[in-house]
Amino acid sequence: MRRLNRVEIYLGKFDSTNIKKEIEKKLDSPETCKTYLDHLNGIGLPDGKVAIIVKSKAKIFLEKFEHLDWIIANKDFLKNLGLFEYIASSIKKWLEDSKQLSKIADNEDSLEIADDIKSEIANNAIKLINKTSDLQFIENVNVQSFLSKEDKKNIFDKFKNIFADSDESLEKRKDVARLLLKSNAIWNEIEVNDIYDVLKKIKKTKLGKVQELKDKQKEILDSWGYDQLEEGAVKKEE
Repeated sequence: MRRLNRVEIYLGKFDSTNIKKEIEKKLDSPETCKTYLDHLNGIGLPDGKVAIIVKSKAKIFLEKFEHLDWIIANKDFLKNLGLFEYIASSIKKWLEDSKQLSKIADNEDSLEIADDIKSEIANNAIKLINKTSDLQFIENVNVQSFLSKEDKKNIFDKFKNIFADSDESLEKRKDVARLLLKSNAIWNEIEVNDIYDVLKKIKKTKLGKVQELKDKQKEILDSWGYDQLEEGAVKKEE
């Protein structure tokens, strides 16, 4: 690293591909990039040709979710270099994975998530319900904080479809049955009248000989007081 001053002078005179490749080889982690950039700043070369090479390599590391903790820990450093803004495009890609989406939601403040990305968190959470067998992410209160009442009603309907779908695994159907219970925190804004039509469909769902699901079907309806509500609706009609 002591030779960076001479390397900078050389690159100012000659465009050497070999030297660029040699520098890039040494940049094997975001922390190494930080060390180089700190040194370049210290010798008065924060915007030289070597710095451009290092920043370019740093951007590649910023695209990888495995470096999220480092990004959060070094946010001020990245902001000073104008590199933090590149995180937004990375986040949008990371949201396609349920576990990554959960971690992004958990670090909303540190990542200074913009409104457009907040909308994408909600949209991706809804999409992932059908794509993944592990629905643990939807129980994350930080993920739930991005969901509007309409989003939650949409999710309730999606859970109903999974519960009724014989092509889905029994484990996932049992999992959504548990999540459909009124006691789950995700439904804290939802009133029974908001999802009455969906509950009616759950009531009519044919579950064949799968007794486990039949028991859960009753649990779901009982948790929402559906039968009493239905009786009241019948009396009103009479």
